Amino acid sequence: MRVNKLIFIAVLMVAFLALISGAQAAHWISGTVNDAADSTPADGHTVIIYYLGDEAHNNSGIIGPNPSQPSLLTNMYMIDAESIPGHTWQTGDVIYAEVINNGDGYTAGPVSMTTTGGGYDQEPDMTLEIWVPPPFVAEPRANPSQISINTGVTELSVKVYKTSYDIDTVTVNLSQIGGLSNHMMSLKEVINSTASVYNCTTNSSVEGTFSLPVNATDIHGNSNTSVNISLEVTSAIQIQYNLVKKSGSTGKNWISIPLETNITNASQLMSAIGPNCDAVNRWNPVTQRSEGWISLFGGMGTNFAIVPGAGYEVSVTANTTFSVSGTIPPTQSINLVKKPGSTGKNWVGLPYFTTTSTASQLMSSIGSNCDAVNRWNPVTQRSEGWISLFGGMGTNFNIVTGAGYEVSVTGNTTWMPT
Repeated sequence: MRVNKLIFIAVLMVAFLALISGAQAAHWISGTVNDAADSTPADGHTVIIYYLGDEAHNNSGIIGPNPSQPSLLTNMYMIDAESIPGHTWQTGDVIYAEVINNGDGYTAGPVSMTTTGGGYDQEPDMTLEIWVPPPFVAEPRANPSQISINTGVTELSVKVYKTSYDIDTVTVNLSQIGGLSNHMMSLKEVINSTASVYNCTTNSSVEGTFSLPVNATDIHGNSNTSVNISLEVTSAIQIQYNLVKKSGSTGKNWISIPLETNITNASQLMSAIGPNCDAVNRWNPVTQRSEGWISLFGGMGTNFAIVPGAGYEVSVTANTTFSVSGTIPPTQSINLVKKPGSTGKNWVGLPYFTTTSTASQLMSSIGSNCDAVNRWNPVTQRSEGWISLFGGMGTNFNIVTGAGYEVSVTGNTTWMPT
């Protein structure tokens, strides 16, 4: 009897150990998914639960009564958190839930909650909704793409295409460069019924290379945050100009601005120089005639563009010092023009870091079509020149950063300054 009793006890212990080793507790995650606004039922759609950052390892269930859970109520789901692969559920874990797209385009969530020690936890309610692609954003640009810290200004722009709904807002995050994190971009141009250009202008109080995130959102809150605008911000370079008015004579000075600055036209250049400036002129190489902006009546004439690589004549009524700050633009080729039956004069400026140091070197860099290089001496208020005759003769003056020069060509010439 004693032996039989021991055998019976041993069998019970084995059975108990088998029972507890095979037992697996469940911690249920339940929730409600409301039908879509268009009455598409939530029942039959799939819900997944997962840990943040590991959505691939999830456990799933079907909303509403289904063969695996026939007693579920309509619009309800119940999924075991203990069965999420790669994780061991513990009290206090944060569990996420969402309805995934089964192919009909409907989704919901995600939502999340912190689990308790009870037998189940309930996620916040979700509502089924049709997935709509967010606006499409293309052609992010900064113009110019490089500006100087504090003083430089650039235009940021993107092209935005609406998908299903109209565009509500387009913003750019300028927090990296000292601006707002949701700086509003304005509608600049409507291209067609689906595409528009949005833009804004900004400067920067921070130096460096930046990727500025754009957020395009439609009227139903669908957002595209996948596009960034690249911008480089560098320390400003400053050039000082000493403009001369010769006593009893004129006050002409030939200058160039070899920087990207906020001076974009003749009237702005006049304002930058100050009240002593009464005229800003340029030479139009196509017409071979002068164009000018004068201070009379607050400003009149041709308000032409100011660009790196061009030369200008400014007139002052008294000796004047002014300076400009900006960044160095990429060096670009210059088309020098010879007008048929006329002259081939062109007013040019050299790059900030030019390797050309004399008039003769400037003539050589332009090539055999160049027959004269001139400068204006502001002290004497007279022209000085170097011509190609007999291999070169005249005044072989020095090339100075920020000065303007007149070069003459005998035929149209494309010149890359160095």
